[in-house]
Amino acid sequence: MQRHGHAVNLTQGTLCKQMVLFAIPLLLSNIFQLLYNTADTVIVGNAIGTNALAAVGAGGQLVTMVVGFSLGFSTGSSVVIARHFGAGQKGKIEKTVHTAICSAFVGGILLTLFCELVSPLILRLINTPESVFDLAVQYLRLYFLGLTSLLLYNVGAGILRGVGNSFYPLVFLVITSLVNIGLDLLFVVVFHWGVAGAAVATVLSQTLSCIMVLSTLLRTKEMYRFSFKKMGIDLPTLKDIVNIGVPTGLQSVVAGASRVVIQSKVNLFGELAMAGTVSYTKVDGFQMMPIEAVSTTTTTLISQNLGAGNEDRARQGAKYGVVFCFFFALFSGVVIYAFIPQILSIFTQDPTAISYGSRMCSVMATTYFLIATASCLGAVIRGTGDARNPMLISTAYLCVFRMIWCSFILLLWNDIMAIYISYPISWVLNVGTMWLYYKLRCPLGKKKPAAVPAGK
Repeated sequence: MQRHGHAVNLTQGTLCKQMVLFAIPLLLSNIFQLLYNTADTVIVGNAIGTNALAAVGAGGQLVTMVVGFSLGFSTGSSVVIARHFGAGQKGKIEKTVHTAICSAFVGGILLTLFCELVSPLILRLINTPESVFDLAVQYLRLYFLGLTSLLLYNVGAGILRGVGNSFYPLVFLVITSLVNIGLDLLFVVVFHWGVAGAAVATVLSQTLSCIMVLSTLLRTKEMYRFSFKKMGIDLPTLKDIVNIGVPTGLQSVVAGASRVVIQSKVNLFGELAMAGTVSYTKVDGFQMMPIEAVSTTTTTLISQNLGAGNEDRARQGAKYGVVFCFFFALFSGVVIYAFIPQILSIFTQDPTAISYGSRMCSVMATTYFLIATASCLGAVIRGTGDARNPMLISTAYLCVFRMIWCSFILLLWNDIMAIYISYPISWVLNVGTMWLYYKLRCPLGKKKPAAVPAGK
């Protein structure tokens, strides 16, 4: 199988080199995608003030949940495409492309309607202060108008990544992130539209990224070409996508749900605690970007190679991915911890808010290697086609455990640190269980049977 355009064939060539070629554009893509909301946070926090920053942050976890589900669904498309690409199955690739895009369009519309309806209710449930409630509702309702474009972009980018092309999604996000920052400055600083301007800037940028990725799929001459004439949903293909995409998306949703519960407890400590926590959450997001890039690379590599019948290469790629995630998180956590006051000052100048963010950093940054390892192990397992069990393991600890912890701990220890330490505790439990499942149940984690000598 030959390399197509900017695609990286993960079934051939030097393994580390191919992983790096695929992961670097993916890493940069993830960074620029995160810049959407980070630009909103920085510009709103500095141009309008702490009150507006808290309003944007109040709905931040809900936004993260929705974006996470979108990315999860796109992972389902990417894994299925990668498996067929590795096997050279042109007809199945064509069915997967059209089924994924059509279902993303329909799902995007339904998700938009749902989020528009539930946004105020969720903001009430998480104890959003009255001083920022109306602004938070305004921001979310405008932001969610771009959900269909967001879902279509992520699925389109997932298709490209499934065939080894992580370069084009990077180009699209560089362009749209710069557009987003420019529109943020125009709408918030020049036009004084407040948080509404930040939301509108993001929606327009997401729409542009959607147009670009669909245009690429329409113009390509490769086997993953998209055509409006072939629009439709193939039910067996949809089932394959859903079996991987929905559990992966739900894993992001339930993790986000736990963060919403945690946010509701943080909100009890006031606007400055909200602002400081939101600010560190943005730093945390950037730290996770390389880990997510390597995890996605590992999933794609394993899926392509299992499709091509190359289990040994898939097994070696899994080892490389996990080792990199562990050591990168260990190193970056120490660096962030050393410079956290200076980093947080980018988002807010309030010393109390910075103090809250620094306290959160003290328990999270230095233990980030735990969640990084668990994340890559989950990616390895998903690459084999098993997305349900990593989701169940993560749900048990990153959602259920945290919700129970945060519901009771403040009765005994009324300090925001009691909330923050729920993260590393849940990470220890998560990585331990994920490792056991990988070694005992995942085909790539089990010890490979020794070859039987000829003639036996």
